[in-house]
Amino acid sequence: MKKIYVTTIVILSLVLTVNSQDIKFGAKGGINFASASGDIKSTGSRTALHFGGMAEIPLSTEFYLQPELLFSSQGYKVANGTGTLNYLNLPIIGKYYVNEELSIEAGPQIGYLLSATIQVDNINTGGNTNTPTTGSSERATNAKSSNANSSAVSNNAIEQDISNFFNSTDISFGIGAGYKLENGINISARYNFGLSNISSDSSENVKNSLFMLSVGYFFF
Repeated sequence: MKKIYVTTIVILSLVLTVNSQDIKFGAKGGINFASASGDIKSTGSRTALHFGGMAEIPLSTEFYLQPELLFSSQGYKVANGTGTLNYLNLPIIGKYYVNEELSIEAGPQIGYLLSATIQVDNINTGGNTNTPTTGSSERATNAKSSNANSSAVSNNAIEQDISNFFNSTDISFGIGAGYKLENGINISARYNFGLSNISSDSSENVKNSLFMLSVGYFFF
């Protein structure tokens, strides 16, 4: 996985060197609708935020490369709780401008897991209630609410670190579209579907799923 990061950085460095005079830099942020699929008893999506920086590198009149560096709060919902997976994501997006305003985009994304927690609702404080499963093998159900890595967030809920149940990196692919307003504000929608298994248990197959709505602006 380190080779992937190194290769990505080298390619970006070469592109930046060649096109440094025409590169635009900006910032973006927006809403995530995140879930997980595969060997996980997901019951819905988790709504959260993403934000970070981006650049737009011209390759031709219509084609551009848009690398981004984003903090992205993702996760999933299960029957009696919500899992939170926070990532530092590096998308490398190719953009094609249909006209001056409308663009379509696609490209790979590499994510590094910053933290993983689960908040379990409706805890019976008088007993040892288990955390929800993160996969079909129900590994996470062995972690009790009395675990040293757990902390109460309310009288009826508990939050627990589940980082050891997930791989440190995630690879996905995004497709979407964007629209540039006259004032320079960019509005975009993108769907990222997971390509790699995020579960640390090789007997399970769990993948991220993410729909993003973003607003961005290139400052210079």
